[in-house]
Amino acid sequence: MGAGVRRKRQKRGGRRERQRRGAREWDAYFTVEAVLIFPLALYICIFILYSGFYIYDRCVAEQDAYRAALRGSSLYREDMQAVYNAAEDTLREHMEGKYAVADYDFSVRAQGGVSIVMEGDVNMPFQGLRLLPETGAWHIRVEAESRCINPVFLIRMYRQLKQEKE
Repeated sequence: MGAGVRRKRQKRGGRRERQRRGAREWDAYFTVEAVLIFPLALYICIFILYSGFYIYDRCVAEQDAYRAALRGSSLYREDMQAVYNAAEDTLREHMEGKYAVADYDFSVRAQGGVSIVMEGDVNMPFQGLRLLPETGAWHIRVEAESRCINPVFLIRMYRQLKQEKE
């Protein structure tokens, strides 16, 4: 009889041992899962954040480019150097410290109007976020153009058209 009791105790001990090992196996399973999922979740969150920065910088760059083009062409000037200077000064004034993640270079051309081209790349914290770098997915290019119009000539032309219509 004493031997039978021992066997039962050994069986119970074996079951407990298996249960303890099973708990450890589950712990290891969660560890492996966390190692795979947490970096991926972090990567996706950073990607979404930088996508928002990209959209913000693109919108602000378009706004600044059109503002500078309009300011350069707002008053009719015979001197195109004055038009160029007005547009360039406006760009320099509005570009300082405004953009979240992009660095821009710009070019201004004044010839019958003002044409502005701004180009920049988004600075990424991880190179892995640069999806398809050859396609320029994180490159921003903004073009703005405004014509220089003589306001006196425009008003006279408007009055002539209005008289012809009546």
